[in-house]
Amino acid sequence: LKGCEHTPGCKGYVTYLACHRYHNDCATYHADAGNAGWRDDLSYLVTMYRIMKKYNARGFNIKGIVLDELGCLAADWVTPAPQPEQLQYMKEFYRSTIVAVKTGSAAEAAKIRTTPWIMPRGPDAHMPGVRYSEGLSVAMAGGPQAGD
Repeated sequence: LKGCEHTPGCKGYVTYLACHRYHNDCATYHADAGNAGWRDDLSYLVTMYRIMKKYNARGFNIKGIVLDELGCLAADWVTPAPQPEQLQYMKEFYRSTIVAVKTGSAAEAAKIRTTPWIMPRGPDAHMPGVRYSEGLSVAMAGGPQAGD
Protein backbone atom coordinates (compact mmCIF):
# COMPACT_ATOMS: atom_id res chain seq x y z
CA LEU A 1 0.00 0.00 0.00
CA LYS A 2 2.83 2.35 0.77
CA GLY A 3 4.18 1.95 -2.78
CA CYS A 4 0.69 2.31 -4.25
CA GLU A 5 0.41 5.79 -2.75
CA HIS A 6 2.96 7.05 -5.27
CA THR A 7 1.73 5.11 -8.32
CA PRO A 8 -0.73 7.09 -10.44
CA GLY A 9 -4.24 5.59 -10.33
CA CYS A 10 -3.27 2.77 -7.98
CA LYS A 11 -5.39 3.88 -5.01
CA GLY A 12 -8.58 3.35 -7.00
CA TYR A 13 -7.80 -0.32 -7.54
CA VAL A 14 -7.43 -1.19 -3.86
CA THR A 15 -10.97 -1.86 -2.70
CA TYR A 16 -10.51 -4.54 -0.01
CA LEU A 17 -7.73 -5.91 2.17
CA ALA A 18 -7.51 -9.70 1.98
CA CYS A 19 -5.92 -11.83 4.66
CA HIS A 20 -5.52 -15.42 5.83
CA ARG A 21 -5.63 -17.01 9.28
CA TYR A 22 -4.16 -20.41 10.09
CA HIS A 23 -3.75 -22.15 13.43
CA ASN A 24 -2.16 -25.35 14.64
CA ASP A 25 -4.17 -25.38 17.89
CA CYS A 26 -7.68 -25.75 16.47
CA ALA A 27 -8.60 -28.75 18.61
CA THR A 28 -8.45 -26.50 21.70
CA TYR A 29 -9.44 -23.19 20.07
CA HIS A 30 -12.27 -21.36 21.83
CA ALA A 31 -13.70 -17.87 21.37
CA ASP A 32 -12.69 -16.91 24.87
CA ALA A 33 -10.51 -14.20 26.40
CA GLY A 34 -8.38 -16.92 27.98
CA ASN A 35 -7.44 -18.32 24.57
CA ALA A 36 -4.27 -16.72 23.16
CA GLY A 37 -5.17 -17.85 19.62
CA TRP A 38 -8.51 -16.05 19.76
CA ARG A 39 -6.89 -12.89 21.12
CA ASP A 40 -4.30 -13.12 18.33
CA ASP A 41 -7.06 -13.38 15.71
CA LEU A 42 -8.76 -10.31 17.17
CA SER A 43 -5.42 -8.47 17.23
CA TYR A 44 -4.90 -9.32 13.57
CA LEU A 45 -8.32 -7.93 12.66
CA VAL A 46 -7.62 -4.75 14.65
CA THR A 47 -4.34 -4.38 12.74
CA MET A 48 -6.05 -4.79 9.37
CA TYR A 49 -8.82 -2.37 10.37
CA ARG A 50 -6.30 0.26 11.45
CA ILE A 51 -4.40 -0.17 8.18
CA MET A 52 -7.66 0.32 6.28
CA LYS A 53 -8.52 3.49 8.22
CA LYS A 54 -4.98 4.86 7.86
CA TYR A 55 -4.86 4.39 4.10
CA ASN A 56 -8.41 5.64 3.59
CA ALA A 57 -7.30 8.84 5.35
CA ARG A 58 -4.46 8.97 2.78
CA GLY A 59 -6.88 8.95 -0.17
CA PHE A 60 -7.68 5.27 -0.66
CA ASN A 61 -11.27 3.96 -0.70
CA ILE A 62 -10.88 0.57 0.98
CA LYS A 63 -14.34 -0.81 1.74
CA GLY A 64 -13.45 -3.63 4.10
CA ILE A 65 -11.46 -6.69 5.07
CA VAL A 66 -11.88 -10.09 3.42
CA LEU A 67 -10.83 -13.20 5.30
CA ASP A 68 -10.25 -15.29 2.21
CA GLU A 69 -8.64 -18.28 3.93
CA LEU A 70 -9.25 -19.73 7.37
CA GLY A 71 -7.80 -23.07 8.26
CA CYS A 72 -6.03 -25.43 10.61
CA LEU A 73 -2.75 -27.22 10.32
CA ALA A 74 -1.06 -29.94 12.34
CA ALA A 75 1.81 -29.09 14.70
CA ASP A 76 4.27 -29.15 11.77
CA TRP A 77 2.43 -26.18 10.13
CA VAL A 78 2.33 -28.18 6.85
CA THR A 79 -0.11 -31.07 7.23
CA PRO A 80 -3.81 -30.14 7.24
CA ALA A 81 -5.50 -30.73 10.58
CA PRO A 82 -8.36 -33.26 10.76
CA GLN A 83 -11.81 -32.02 9.75
CA PRO A 84 -13.22 -31.94 13.33
CA GLU A 85 -10.44 -29.50 14.29
CA GLN A 86 -11.13 -27.36 11.21
CA LEU A 87 -14.82 -27.25 12.14
CA GLN A 88 -13.98 -26.30 15.75
CA TYR A 89 -12.03 -23.27 14.53
CA MET A 90 -14.71 -22.26 12.02
CA LYS A 91 -17.41 -22.56 14.66
CA GLU A 92 -15.54 -20.58 17.29
CA PHE A 93 -13.84 -17.86 15.25
CA TYR A 94 -16.05 -17.48 12.21
CA ARG A 95 -19.55 -18.27 13.45
CA SER A 96 -19.32 -17.42 17.16
CA THR A 97 -17.16 -14.32 16.71
CA ILE A 98 -17.29 -12.73 13.25
CA VAL A 99 -20.82 -13.69 12.27
CA ALA A 100 -22.10 -12.93 15.77
CA VAL A 101 -20.67 -9.39 15.65
CA LYS A 102 -21.79 -8.78 12.06
CA THR A 103 -25.35 -9.83 12.95
CA GLY A 104 -25.49 -7.50 15.95
CA SER A 105 -24.73 -9.70 18.97
CA ALA A 106 -24.32 -7.20 21.79
CA ALA A 107 -23.01 -9.95 24.07
CA GLU A 108 -20.23 -10.94 21.66
CA ALA A 109 -19.29 -7.30 21.02
CA ALA A 110 -19.11 -6.68 24.79
CA LYS A 111 -16.97 -9.80 25.27
CA ILE A 112 -14.53 -8.54 22.68
CA ARG A 113 -14.46 -5.00 24.11
CA THR A 114 -13.61 -6.33 27.57
CA THR A 115 -10.97 -8.81 26.39
CA PRO A 116 -7.47 -7.83 27.55
CA TRP A 117 -4.37 -8.27 25.44
CA ILE A 118 -5.81 -7.38 22.05
CA MET A 119 -2.67 -5.93 20.50
CA PRO A 120 -2.33 -4.79 16.91
CA ARG A 121 0.95 -5.30 15.07
CA GLY A 122 3.41 -2.52 14.32
CA PRO A 123 5.36 -0.30 13.96
CA ASP A 124 3.70 1.93 11.38
CA ALA A 125 5.49 1.77 8.02
CA HIS A 126 5.32 5.57 7.73
CA MET A 127 7.22 6.25 10.97
CA PRO A 128 10.46 8.10 10.25
CA GLY A 129 13.38 5.71 9.95
CA VAL A 130 11.24 2.56 9.71
CA ARG A 131 12.15 0.26 6.85
CA TYR A 132 10.18 -2.95 6.66
CA SER A 133 12.05 -6.17 7.10
CA GLU A 134 10.90 -9.70 7.86
CA GLY A 135 10.17 -10.11 11.55
CA LEU A 136 9.85 -6.35 12.19
CA SER A 137 6.16 -6.56 13.05
CA VAL A 138 5.59 -7.00 16.79
CA ALA A 139 2.64 -6.64 19.16
CA MET A 140 1.99 -3.03 20.10
CA ALA A 141 -0.20 -1.62 22.86
CA GLY A 142 -3.81 -1.72 21.66
CA GLY A 143 -5.16 1.01 23.89
CA PRO A 144 -8.55 1.13 25.58
CA GLN A 145 -10.47 1.06 22.28
CA ALA A 146 -8.64 -1.92 20.73
CA GLY A 147 -11.75 -4.08 20.87
CA ASP A 148 -14.06 -1.44 19.33
